[in-house]
Amino acid sequence: MFQTNPNPVAIPTEPAVVVNNVENKNKYFWSTVFVRDISGAEKSLMKLRGLTATEVEVELRTIINEIENERQKGKTIKQLFQSRPVRKSLVMTLCLVAFQQLSGVEVVRLNMYSTFTTINSKLSETTFGIITGGIQVVASTIPPLIVDRYGRKLLLFVSGMGIIVGNAFLGIYHYAIEHDVYVIRRWIPIASLTLFEFAFNLGYGPLPWTIMGEVFYATIRPLAAMITTMFCYIIGFSVSFVTPVLTSELGTGNTFWIFSIFGFIGAFFTELYMFETKQKSLGDIQDELNQ
Repeated sequence: MFQTNPNPVAIPTEPAVVVNNVENKNKYFWSTVFVRDISGAEKSLMKLRGLTATEVEVELRTIINEIENERQKGKTIKQLFQSRPVRKSLVMTLCLVAFQQLSGVEVVRLNMYSTFTTINSKLSETTFGIITGGIQVVASTIPPLIVDRYGRKLLLFVSGMGIIVGNAFLGIYHYAIEHDVYVIRRWIPIASLTLFEFAFNLGYGPLPWTIMGEVFYATIRPLAAMITTMFCYIIGFSVSFVTPVLTSELGTGNTFWIFSIFGFIGAFFTELYMFETKQKSLGDIQDELNQ
């Protein structure tokens, strides 16, 4: 005969305990692996561990994430896109990088020197580089200090509003120059360019990439990053290709107003479609995406 041992799982003299543990583990595993019965999984884990719901919450979330990661391994692109959270995450990140490029950031920066020289014809390229570099450095230092305090969604919305105003006033300035209207104050384009840089670096510059790293599982993140990056460059190339045609046919002022409209659409998208990911675990984010 086997001797009694304080460890009931390892000793066959207590089959009821062994069967009970196996059944609990089996029920827990299947209810978790399909992520369909979180409540059942939680109850099984509570019974197995002898703990309360609060005490098993972290372990439950960790196991769900691990199992979901395993489920994603080895899947084809087609199979990955059949997952609702993956589809929503990809749509969200693709839209964010699209609005990033459709803000006209490259066009604004390429036109900075000509804008400054219309204000001050004696401005050298060196001085211009110092001014714009200083603006970009200062604008880039603010987001890391406030992004975890105010959240991604709010900063993206504020960024979109700043892009709208900056492009709108740049459009007004260039429209006035094109139509020989010289009542526009010279500080307006400088203020507009500065506002645009601060607004862009506050949200639509860095945050699409931050959010991309938060909403995808590690196993599919490289694929998602590749698709998002390729899409970003395609949109950026398209904007650079189309802009000369727009400025030739419609004028520079109208072109900036088009970018301003895209800024409005981006802000509208952020308000309606985006959700806050600040200080949320991957499991919490996936729960939001599953809704």
